[in-house]
Amino acid sequence: MPTLFTFSCICTVTLQSQQLILHCHCTSHVLLSLQQAEVLRKHTSLRVSHFCGDMNVDYWDRKRWAKELQEQDIWVMTPQILLNVVRHGFLKVTCEDC
Repeated sequence: MPTLFTFSCICTVTLQSQQLILHCHCTSHVLLSLQQAEVLRKHTSLRVSHFCGDMNVDYWDRKRWAKELQEQDIWVMTPQILLNVVRHGFLKVTCEDC
């Protein structure tokens, strides 16, 4: 049986000289991320977006990720997608409390 996990982080992102707060919710499996996104949509008034490999997110450019950042409050995805976004420099993660 596969191990299921989730973790959340809050990122402060600068986009076009504007500070934005993004909540990233990562899950170990795509199905779990779909379920988590639905729960967040149902129980909050926040704008929730779900990302998975079937959406071809590996081919999105900075402009597309910036659009998602402006339109959503919470991103739900697998850790690999978050890692790819950070590695490509579309999202810069800093830690103020480290």
